[in-house]
Amino acid sequence: MLQTRNMLSGSSYTRLYVGCFRVTLMDTSLPRRANPEIVYEICREMKGADEFTRNEVYEEVSGKTRDLRRGLTLARRLGFLRAVDSGTDDVFRLTTRGTGLGYQSSYEGNGTVEELFREAIEEFRPYREILVRAHEGNATSEVMGDTCVTQSAFREAAGSVIDDEVKDREVNLLIKTAQAAGLGEYRTGKRGYETRLILSDDYAPFVESLSREHPSPTAATDRTTDSERETAAETEGAASGDSSDSSDVTISVELDVGDRTSEEIAAIVDEIRHVTDE
Repeated sequence: MLQTRNMLSGSSYTRLYVGCFRVTLMDTSLPRRANPEIVYEICREMKGADEFTRNEVYEEVSGKTRDLRRGLTLARRLGFLRAVDSGTDDVFRLTTRGTGLGYQSSYEGNGTVEELFREAIEEFRPYREILVRAHEGNATSEVMGDTCVTQSAFREAAGSVIDDEVKDREVNLLIKTAQAAGLGEYRTGKRGYETRLILSDDYAPFVESLSREHPSPTAATDRTTDSERETAAETEGAASGDSSDSSDVTISVELDVGDRTSEEIAAIVDEIRHVTDE
């Protein structure tokens, strides 16, 4: 049985039950070492293509291969493009958001570009929840006369969202993405001051709207723990001999698909079915 349900605000989890072992796959990691402007360059160069390969991006978009590779990853995570189900992860197609970005004639100071990146932040659960947590925790401070959120403040907020240790380079990319969304200015740390986001007038209204639409999941850990306990109880029941047929063993797979398109979700489901049918 395939079941989709909401477990965290704004997130969907696809669960497939086929036996008594439980595997959890949750991509809550933060992207790193990328540049939002490269996302724009990729979308701009590839906007006329129905589908395109990774190598075509390397050939047609200016920049180092390493930077373009990271840009592709960021573009996918933020919903500007998606991987095409072609048996490889090297074929892509722009989403509606990516196409809209590609048709913009400029990057900096472009209101449409900023709005598209705001949409991306709202849909990308880790970024959205970090901004909400930072806002609800009154993480703003004043540095050299500017109202800002520092790298360490964002990292602390991220620590309540991300299980793994949050790296500075991951926070820096969050700040750069917020800058692309017109929420402030990325300021590199120097002279004893931290790297930070100097807040624009749009920052507070935007994050307050996120907080209203997607309240901070303060009980997320407790809810996940309760879910795991329920699943463990089900597992113990199956293992204790509720069924004498070994084919009744249940495997539970949870996928965080909060930042996936409907096409990507369908591809994931089809792949799971293909594997379990073998």
